[in-house]
Amino acid sequence: MSFKILSILYTEFNIDKGPELVYQVPNNYIKLEDFKKISEFVVPLSKFCYKEISLHLGNSYLLGFPIFFNNQIYERNRFEFNFCLLVDEDDYENNNFLYQCLIKKIDTTFENIEIDYNFKFMKKNLPMIKKFIDLLYLEFISGKSIININIEEIDNNNNKLKIKKLGNINFLEKNKSKENISNKDLPYIYFEKINIENDLDIHSSLSSSKALPNQEEQKQNKKIINFSFKYINFNNINIEIKNHFVPIWIKKIYKEEILKLDNISILIINKINGINSVENISKEPLSIDLVKYVLYSLYLTEQITFVDLFQHSNIYKPTINLKNIKIEGLFNKFKNFYILNNINDDITNKNIDDHKLFSYYVLLSNSKNVKNFEDKAKDFEINLQLFIAFGVYLGIIRRIHLYFFIKKYANTDDIVSLMDGKHCEDDICVEKGITLEKLKKIYDENKGGDNYYFLYK
Repeated sequence: MSFKILSILYTEFNIDKGPELVYQVPNNYIKLEDFKKISEFVVPLSKFCYKEISLHLGNSYLLGFPIFFNNQIYERNRFEFNFCLLVDEDDYENNNFLYQCLIKKIDTTFENIEIDYNFKFMKKNLPMIKKFIDLLYLEFISGKSIININIEEIDNNNNKLKIKKLGNINFLEKNKSKENISNKDLPYIYFEKINIENDLDIHSSLSSSKALPNQEEQKQNKKIINFSFKYINFNNINIEIKNHFVPIWIKKIYKEEILKLDNISILIINKINGINSVENISKEPLSIDLVKYVLYSLYLTEQITFVDLFQHSNIYKPTINLKNIKIEGLFNKFKNFYILNNINDDITNKNIDDHKLFSYYVLLSNSKNVKNFEDKAKDFEINLQLFIAFGVYLGIIRRIHLYFFIKKYANTDDIVSLMDGKHCEDDICVEKGITLEKLKKIYDENKGGDNYYFLYK
């Protein structure tokens, strides 16, 4: 599948005119008189900003995620904008989560840029914003499933800017003026230089250029507006990310990669530490759907994997890999895993080596549960959650879950209805916000006849 966008709009709140349609592609796709009818919803009051907007307009949906700033640098100390997507009705209803993530990423990307340039970018650089929208629309209608655009300042002494798409190393000649550029030259378009006020320590959506035509230009200050988005086909994902899952790092994510992300993605990434569950990561302003989308992307690129929520009642048993694992170098691998998941504790000075770490996994496998292991391992000094996560990742231990089954339950309580042999104790406890002890009590109160049981598997 590829993106199916009918139109892209850029709107602002004009202090004198109110909500204003500043730019759209294709031109006049939404008539000005029609926009005025919905303008108060597209550029809403501040209390409705930073929320998804979805307007059903005939056979299409208009999506937005309005952003606003209060800062004395603006006229009347306020500025609000909203990039919007007009999407075909059927396509949106089939892929609404995809488009919600997409519109959030577009608006938060420019929110980051405005902050990075000390609140002086959006009001002074409208030509750049327009060209970004032009390129974005070209990417959409090309049928691609991956959107990747850079807008790059290439020469501080030349009164030109260049728009460069990643994946193509061709550059326009410097002496080619905008007057003799035809449509076939798109997306390489020159336009008047835009003043970049400050040379800041850029982060998030802005970074320094790496792809430069020659050594001379490498000496100059570079600024990039970077935007990328990938359609993820959820039907091809072989894992269901549940709320009680805990993401763990298995591959280092480099600073250069983080610099290209928006603030929302960075916020999610910074919360991945091998301990926080998906539900714990999904706190305001993060929705759980958006968190899962970012985690899917990290999972598909093999940067993270998932383990179950840590509890002292969890039961772990050995796999055949425990018997066959190479003990030599085991502690060094664990130490790297420890550091990778943002643990500041220095374990090199702990009284532990390859054989002792292996013996801990054997002891855990022969324990009734995690609490029982803690009682036995009196000299255990390392982070227990990461110790278990590492064992699961290596495949030397596996979690044993508790499943309840009641065929004919005594009442219509929806907690009991989940005791169908398909939902484990974690599924029910996390979804309903109850403890395992409470779940067992409900099971005891509702079981009856011969059509009930519980099992570990």
